[in-house]
Amino acid sequence: IIAFAFAALFFFVESKSTTGFRVLVLLDEENDKNLFTQFFHSLEERDYKLTYNKLSNSVELFSYGERAFDHIIYFAPKTK
Repeated sequence: IIAFAFAALFFFVESKSTTGFRVLVLLDEENDKNLFTQFFHSLEERDYKLTYNKLSNSVELFSYGERAFDHIIYFAPKTK
């Protein structure tokens, strides 16, 4: 049982996305990126392609009917 638990933990820690690696990161301010550098770095180490955007700027979520991003991370608690 211990070996199974260890294997399951390893799988989840090192798992990769099955839906894609394009990530849109929405922030209140550009400098907010510095607050989460360790988190963002860990994603980049797992081959995620991060695109940072201020929430006040517009961004195209679709291009020619296809999703431009596979995931969205919302780190903009000040913006309503």
